[in-house]
Amino acid sequence: MLVAVTGSSSQVVPETLYGLLYDQSDLFLDEIRIITTIQGKQRLLESPLSLESGAIHSVCEEFNIPPKSISFNNNSITILCDKFGNPLVDIITAQDNEAAEPDKSAHTKTLRRS
Repeated sequence: MLVAVTGSSSQVVPETLYGLLYDQSDLFLDEIRIITTIQGKQRLLESPLSLESGAIHSVCEEFNIPPKSISFNNNSITILCDKFGNPLVDIITAQDNEAAEPDKSAHTKTLRRS
């Protein structure tokens, strides 16, 4: 599983995937999860990332990985919340980042257990 915490640039996901596959050609990847903000999710959904024809698909083809073998869809994107459970629109200031930290940690701990 590749877990990426992204902001407004979705390109970090296929770039990270490419880097991992380039360095570790035997890497087993069955799922991509993204942790982001409301604004980050909107940009992800508007971007050409898809497994069907987007940047992730291109990386998979380059490394002979069947794109359908990787789980990635709208449900793979988690929106960060502040300590009160309010979804974060964006992380701009240090205070925003601090507000998101407990939720980022909680999500990554949960994913490690699954």
